[in-house]
Amino acid sequence: MRTDKLFVVFGSDSRFEYTLKALERNGHEAVSFRDIPMLDFSTLRGRDKALVLPLPFSRDGKSVNLPALPYAVTLNGITGSLKNGDIVFGGMLTEDFIKTCKAKGANVYNYYDKAMILRNAELTADALLMLIDELFLDKNNLKFAITGFGRTAKAIAKVFSDKGLDFVITARSESAENAAKSMNFEFVKLENFTEKSAFFDVIINTVPALIFDGRRLSALRKGSTLIDIASAPFGVTEQDADAHGIRLIRALGLPGKYLPEKAGKLIAERIEFYLKGR
Repeated sequence: MRTDKLFVVFGSDSRFEYTLKALERNGHEAVSFRDIPMLDFSTLRGRDKALVLPLPFSRDGKSVNLPALPYAVTLNGITGSLKNGDIVFGGMLTEDFIKTCKAKGANVYNYYDKAMILRNAELTADALLMLIDELFLDKNNLKFAITGFGRTAKAIAKVFSDKGLDFVITARSESAENAAKSMNFEFVKLENFTEKSAFFDVIINTVPALIFDGRRLSALRKGSTLIDIASAPFGVTEQDADAHGIRLIRALGLPGKYLPEKAGKLIAERIEFYLKGR
């Protein structure tokens, strides 16, 4: 849907370059936030604008998630720039931020919806395989464990199964166990994981909780690798992993790093979806 609003695209990784290009191909006028001198939105006075914030839009609740930037772009600065009729798109928006934007008269859309969560999980699984190829010479001779069995873990398990890789699922809940077994995946209850953990070369954590305490870490084989793709507070601390001789790989935002074009186009597609519904 064509709109006369100027799209200002935030994001410090290359997927947002592809988001911007996709918006332009769809007939929108779009610029990167870097093109606005000192982020002075007064330079856009008189223009209706649509802000496209990153995924997640913030990690600290105070500033926009722009880790490669040498300065902070505050959320207060974003909301302070809004006027009636503006639009804000973002991933994993909080209720407080949404309320503040709406109080300014802006329309707000969380593009990280159910449809995107599913497709992003699939991209994450594909990107994870690319990361593993970078880290190891032969993934076919490795034994993997995947913690949790949410959307992302299910997507990873499917990719691993399709590739014929050796893996097990480990999780707490009975529903996760039933789901994994219904797909013919090997399953180990998390409470029993330490009994088998010495056999694994690589553990992939998808659970955003500190499930790897000293007991579970000490049961892992020294030199094994833990790839943590979960959001904060993650599955393990760097200090604990180091103390137990575990190689820790923090792997956040995998689609943005390994599949930026697909990830960027996906964000643009969700934006178009919400524009059409307005």
